[in-house]
Parts: sequence; structure tokens; C-alpha cells
Amino acid sequence: MAVRLADPLKLALAVIALDGQVERLLLLSSDMSDAEARDLLAQFGGDALLTDTLSESGRDGPEIIWRKTPKPGKGADTPPTSRVTTEWIFATSGTTGTPKLVAHSLASLTRTTKLFTGAPRRWGQMYNIARFAGIQVFLQGLTGGSLLLPTADTGLPEQLVFLAAKGCTALSATPTLWRKILMTPGHEVLPLEQVTLGGEIADGAILSALTRTYPAARVVHIYASTEAGAAFSVRDGRPGFPVSYLHDAPGGVRLKVVDGRLFVRTRSTRATYLNRQEAFADAEGFVDTGDRVEIDGDRCLFLGRENGAINVGGNKVYPEEVEHVLLAHPAVDLRAGFGAQKPDHRPACRRRGRGGAGRRSGRLAGGAQNLVRGPSAALETASHDPCGGATGGFSRRQDRSGADLIYSAISECGDRYLLTIWSSCKGVKGLEI
Repeated sequence: MAVRLADPLKLALAVIALDGQVERLLLLSSDMSDAEARDLLAQFGGDALLTDTLSESGRDGPEIIWRKTPKPGKGADTPPTSRVTTEWIFATSGTTGTPKLVAHSLASLTRTTKLFTGAPRRWGQMYNIARFAGIQVFLQGLTGGSLLLPTADTGLPEQLVFLAAKGCTALSATPTLWRKILMTPGHEVLPLEQVTLGGEIADGAILSALTRTYPAARVVHIYASTEAGAAFSVRDGRPGFPVSYLHDAPGGVRLKVVDGRLFVRTRSTRATYLNRQEAFADAEGFVDTGDRVEIDGDRCLFLGRENGAINVGGNKVYPEEVEHVLLAHPAVDLRAGFGAQKPDHRPACRRRGRGGAGRRSGRLAGGAQNLVRGPSAALETASHDPCGGATGGFSRRQDRSGADLIYSAISECGDRYLLTIWSSCKGVKGLEI
């Protein structure tokens, strides 16, 4: 059966109810387009689709519409008997092409799940449960405490109020979402004991900020992918992971670096995409993650995605590296780096910093009783006319001596960190303010 539910509580209850009752369970995110969903359903070939929204274009095969909003309550006294061992099917992100389907077992999904000693943790569910990162938090919450489900259609401030009121002690989010959380009033009252990051590169700035904000919490960043599953976690408060992991990774995981890319082997299950002959692991079971890494002393640091590099003057530039330099400056709260095609390849920058007018303020059955449901500044690189507009920008030209690679910029940006950025990315020799 395929499940595509916009209501997070319906999705949570459906997952609990269907595990052990269907041979395969495909989780589709409600935020994907109907065209993407149809393509994945065709790949899956299931018997029925459980949804709470009618598709605009319809679908071949049975479609079960769940209209009524459920109310959380006590779980069943006697869980239903498992009839089958359910395969859990997830769609890849599609960053390298058309999304494909990957099969997991409940055992592989809970391989890194921890049972904490002391009082049970109350996990806040910020990720979509239908995504691989979301199911990790969901299963951790059900097996290691309880789960808090903020209403999906509320804003971040309202979600944080709900989590604080319900005593959320553990929260997992991407580094970008954590930065937004730290910029949102009321974040400091969360009684967090566990802070988890994943899905993006966790740099030193966000790790330090979270450690300062939540001194009683254990700060952990996790590395996982849909194909490889949950691989490893790092708890020492530093970016990247110890080089020693390449020789002796925790939890039976094996890592290797080939041509600057990280390969991971976590399991001995199917290494091909569902209903395809296309393999995503090599003959030894290693999955090419597509993440570029470099060894710096005793650390292995993430640079960015192999397919995300931008060719600038014949050099590969990773947007993540630019973003990390930007975030190191105290005037920058959030950033977005991306490539923009221009005929003369001139870079440009728009900035909104702190202050002033620029600031923009086995089985899961029986787990339903653990569910609880409740009611910026930015910097971006973009294609922009450097000679016009109120936001200012950079322009490449020759100086009086004929030297090239001289950029002019609005003084608001500050010369030192801009020079650092552009000298490392484009070989800029000087910066004129």
C-alpha cells in the first residue's frame, strides 16, 4: 500500500497500523507534486493509495480517502497480530535525477535508535514523517520516549510554543532550520536535553551556537542517506567526523574515501532500487554518497555535493563552502548560495544583515498513545545587475594599472570577509569599497 497524507497525525497512525499488515509500505510526501507522486506510484505498483487529498489528475487503481481528522488517544490494549514483515519504501531526494524507490526493513530503520536511561525523551517531530529523516525521528520517538507532532499549517513560532508547552526534551532539525529556530523568540525556553542535526553540513558556528543556547543538551550531528540508511553520528561538537572512522567506524559501519567522495557500507540488504535493475552500491556493498570530503588533520570535513559544484573560471566552487564563510561573520544569520548563469559570469550579492531596516524579524502497534498533537535576516548570491538597484553589488573591472579581478562592492558589506570569500572562490587579488 502507498500512503500520501498531509495530516501528520493521520500519517503517524497509518504507519503504526499498517506495519506488519502489508507486504510493502510506500511513504509519499504530501509536498511533492502530483506528477512526481504518479511516477513513484507507477514504479511501486501497489494495490491501493491511502490519502487525505484528492489528486487533481486522478490515478489508476483504488484510492482510499481519509477525510475525518482523528483525535489522539490510548492505543490498543492488544496489538493486532503481525501477518507479514513489512518492507518500508522511501523515495530518494531526486537531486541527481528522477526520484527512485529504496526498500528498508524496520530493523534497518531502527539500527541506530537509542533507548535512553532515566526519564523518557519527548521528541519534537519537525521533519515530514514520509521522508527518510522524518521516519528516523518518528521511530526514535516511539521506541525511546514519546512523540510531539506540531500542526503542519502553523508557523515556526507557534510550533515552538507548542513544543515548549508540552515539555519537548529532544529535537532534530537541519542546520538551516536550527538557525531559524535560534532566531525565533521563545526558542530559549525549550527544555532540551538532546539536540540533533542532520540533512546538511553541520559547521562549527551552528554547533557552537546550539551548545551555548542549550548547555544541558547533548548536541549530535547524524550522517544518513536514503540508500545507505543511518550511518554514524558525531558527538564531540566539531564539524565533520574523526579520521579514525575511516578505519574503525562505530556500529559496524564501514567508510572509505575514493577520489574525494565518501562511500558508506551499512547493511547487507538489497542494493538495487525497487523494481529496477539499477544498483546503488558497488560489488562490496559500498554506497557512493556523492558527498565531497577532505582530510584536515584528525578530521574528515564535508565540502559539499559532487553534483553541486559550480564551475567558476575553470575552478570548482562548492556553494556550501561559500555559505560557511558567510556564516562565520557575526552580521549574517542565514545564507543561500547557488549558481546563476550570466553572460560574463560576474558574481553579485544581496545582503540583509542584523539590525536596522534589513532585519526580518519488530512492530509499532500500540505506539499511538505516545503521539501528542498541537495547534529573517538572510544573505544570498544571485544573478543581479551590479550597476543598478538599491541593494548594490559587485562588478568586475580593471584598475588603473590594468590588473584584473578587482571587484567593487557597497561599503555596508565589509571589506575583510568579502575579500576572504572572493579570494578563496575566484582568486580575487583586491577589493575596492
